[in-house]
Amino acid sequence: MQLPRNVTMEIKERYTKLSNSEVKYSITGGPSKTLVVLLQEPNSSKDVFDDLTMNIVNQGFQVLSFDYNEKNQSNNFTGADKDEMYADQAAELISKFIPFEIERNINLIGNFSDGNVTEIVADRLEHYTSLTMNMPSEVSQVPSSSGLVSLLHNFQSSGEISA
Repeated sequence: MQLPRNVTMEIKERYTKLSNSEVKYSITGGPSKTLVVLLQEPNSSKDVFDDLTMNIVNQGFQVLSFDYNEKNQSNNFTGADKDEMYADQAAELISKFIPFEIERNINLIGNFSDGNVTEIVADRLEHYTSLTMNMPSEVSQVPSSSGLVSLLHNFQSSGEISA
C-alpha cells in the first residue's frame, strides 16, 4: 500500500522504558506487516534518517528508529561493551513492535562504520527478514534513500517480504 504523494507523515518523538534505560524512538507510518528498523552509530542521532524514513514510509512501510541511551550505565565500558548495550536496547525495543503470535517482517538497515552492531542486533532477534548494512567510507554519510527503498521493493516483489 503506497501513500498518496500529497500525504504528510510526521516523525513523532516518543520515549519508552526498557529494562535498563529509557530511550527516545519514533515509529512512523501506518500499520504494516513489514517493519523497517533503522540503526545508526551509537554516538549519532536517529535524526540522520529523517529523509530516508519519509521515503520508506511513503512506499507503504512502517519505520522504527531510536537513539542509543547510555545513561545509568557504567562509565567503565569499552567500545565492544557499548555495542552490546546498543544491541540489547535495539532488540528489546524491536520486540515491543512484534505482536504476540503474529508474524511480522523485520528488515534491519544499519549505518555503521563497523557493521558489527547490526549483526549483534540481528543475533538478538528470533526472526528477521532482511539485513542491510551500509558501511560508509571515510566521509560520514546517510544511506541512499532511493537505493534502499528499491532494495525493499525488490524483496517485496520477489515474495521475500510483504508490505
